Amino acid sequence: MADKTTVANLALQKLGDDDQLTNVDTDPGHAARTIRVAFDFARRSTLRRGKFNFSLRRAELAAQAASDPSYQSPFPYSSRFPLPAGCLRIVEVLDGNGCQVTDRKSEGGAILANSAGPIFLQFVVDVSEPALWDDMFVGAFAAFLAFQVCERITGDRGKKSDCFADFRKAIKDAAGVDAKEDPPTESDESDWVTARLG
Repeated sequence: MADKTTVANLALQKLGDDDQLTNVDTDPGHAARTIRVAFDFARRSTLRRGKFNFSLRRAELAAQAASDPSYQSPFPYSSRFPLPAGCLRIVEVLDGNGCQVTDRKSEGGAILANSAGPIFLQFVVDVSEPALWDDMFVGAFAAFLAFQVCERITGDRGKKSDCFADFRKAIKDAAGVDAKEDPPTESDESDWVTARLG
């Protein structure tokens, strides 16, 4: 089970740093200060890049009423569906029949769609507690954190490139393993395919 300091130390290891932090939140050194600044941004950015089971949530969204004080016209769409708090990325939007809502746009903290609703959303949230993360995500995030802080800590652009290459491989591997935990999903056939096949 990871904690914030363990993740920070994994990032420092990727930079070839021999020093280890005892507490990333309180250590006064340059490395700890640099990691503190980058940590939350790097976490949210890494979560947005993948679809990890531990960070997925679902919600049923109702169309926003025109009488709502925060209402904004969805024109040229018919309805506006405000996103849930903490939504980092939309994964899937379904209608009441379980079909993909494809005629939609993400804009200003809401989904604009030609649907009366409700719509059903699968989305990525920011999970800030490392103890809840998948171990492979920890490795990928540590690589991205190392990439983010590399130049400030080491001044080595070549090492920064290596960290990003390490991150790309780690995030791909982590997402691949995570996806294998779920059965394959079948796409809905379009009206054109259904009509053609009779």
